This record gives sequence, structure tokens and C-alpha cells, in this order.
Amino acid sequence: MTFDIPDDHRVVRSTATLARATTGSGSSKIQIFGTPTMGDTEGQPPLAELILSTGVGSVSAGGIITLVQATLTGDLIAHDGTAVWGRWLARDGSLMGDGDLSDESGTGFFKLAGTSGTQIYAGGLAILGTTYLG
Repeated sequence: MTFDIPDDHRVVRSTATLARATTGSGSSKIQIFGTPTMGDTEGQPPLAELILSTGVGSVSAGGIITLVQATLTGDLIAHDGTAVWGRWLARDGSLMGDGDLSDESGTGFFKLAGTSGTQIYAGGLAILGTTYLG
């Protein structure tokens, strides 16, 4: 069963999503986790936090959201590990959603830049790959 919406509806929906993500005074971010079960942090801190730009991203004419990292050179990786999934938080800290994660050659919802896997090392920089929502 499918439900298709037209582009103008998708634009309104995506614009509302970005408006929700920019509510609050903090920074919208994607937390990167290495725990095996998406949505379950198992009490572990994120391996890294990718801070999104002030506007979080952009919406195309077709209603597709492109997320944009604030610092294009990357954000500091806090812990070694294999990144498995990401959690998108709004500026006020509320959950926007969880999604699987891959490098840019994979099929993850969130993507890390590069094509050599998702093993990351503390002290390095994590760069958000091209990440589309919609």
C-alpha cells in the first residue's frame, strides 16, 4: 500500500520539519552512536555530535530536505567506535528522529563523508555526507 503526496505538499511538510528543528536556543545536531540497536543508547554517550547549520538545511522545490553541517571541515569525534546509527535532535533537544548510518557508498539514512566505512577515532573529525530527507 502506498500514499503519494504532491511536491507542493511535500514542500510544506519539509518546511515545517525544518521549522521544528530550529525551535529553541541550542544547536540542532546529529548524535552518532555505535550501539547495535537503533534508538537504544544503552547508556553510552554518542561517539560524536555533528552540529548542524543555523538553518539546519534547505528544502528543494520537490520538498527534499538536505541537512547541512555547521562546520564543513567536521566536528570532533569524542570516542572510538563503529558508527551504526544517528539521532537527529532539534535545537531545544527534542527528538526529530533516529536513522541508520553508513558512509556515502551505503544506504544509511544519515551518511558520513567518504566511502571507506564508518569506523571513527577519537580526536578526528566527523563530516556529514550528503544526507537527504523526504
